[in-house]
Amino acid sequence: RLTSQVLESNGSSSMASICAGSLALMDAAVPISSSVAGVACGLVAKQGESDEWDDYRILTDISGLEDALGGMDFKVAGTRDGITACQLDVKSLKGLPLSVFRESLEAATKGRHKVLDVMDRAMSEARAEPKDNRPVYETVTVPAVKRYKFLGPGGYKIRKLTEET
Repeated sequence: RLTSQVLESNGSSSMASICAGSLALMDAAVPISSSVAGVACGLVAKQGESDEWDDYRILTDISGLEDALGGMDFKVAGTRDGITACQLDVKSLKGLPLSVFRESLEAATKGRHKVLDVMDRAMSEARAEPKDNRPVYETVTVPAVKRYKFLGPGGYKIRKLTEET
């Protein structure tokens, strides 16, 4: 599990969290197979009376204003090998032609690869040795006959432990 706190944003904080999270995992020596990056694309379009698209522009790495006023919010995350997640909101437009979607996907792919290039210059693979300040976890197996003592009546003890830590 990875938690990201973004204190200010004028763009896609979720896509920034994907990039930062990927680098943080590699820095912590978590053996992930490759970097993951995310980009956001937007669309500014002018539709004619007959719903024909008179003019449009696909924007990559959109800012807050472009997101708010644009007709599309398209977020794509993934590695160099493919997409791991995507999300599309079509806003005030009357649908989205398949050709524009394809063009948006191509723009997102190019953008994602450019971000991955920058990330790879900083860290291209997970550290071989963990840092001293890395998160540590341990798995404990509680025998079935002792689980009641560990969990407490109705899970009271485990809920209290979760709240306190």
